[in-house]
Amino acid sequence: SESPSSRSTIFVRLHTNNEDRLAYQPGDHLGIFPGNHEDLITALIEKLEDGPPVNQIVKVEFLEERNTALGVISNWLEEPRFPPCTIYQAFQYFLDITTPPSPVLLQQFASLATNDKQRKKLETLSKVMNGSNHIVCMFHHMYRCRILI
Repeated sequence: SESPSSRSTIFVRLHTNNEDRLAYQPGDHLGIFPGNHEDLITALIEKLEDGPPVNQIVKVEFLEERNTALGVISNWLEEPRFPPCTIYQAFQYFLDITTPPSPVLLQQFASLATNDKQRKKLETLSKVMNGSNHIVCMFHHMYRCRILI
């Protein structure tokens, strides 16, 4: 006998309003990602220092540097995984703020911390994080911690 699976199947009917670009076939798979809770989003945004206004559209870019015969060429490129959106929408729909932060992320936060004591605390956390708290909970316990973006 087969062991029970943790997977489930949910019947979803999509209406495309005769839009050709939204074609799907029976058996196609669809991922549904719920948004993060607004209380968590608001708490996280309050920790941002010099962040954009919550209703301002922003886009995520990364710096690509290439070595060429003429030297290093730097280009800012748009991150294709995130459409232009507000910081609130990014935290609500595109970023996972409920998974405990990784040691690497905590080290990056430490490098951006504006307070020496909090920076050291983040560095220590990056070495001993047990994976039990999401990022908003962690910042709640470090109430003075501000992240400069």
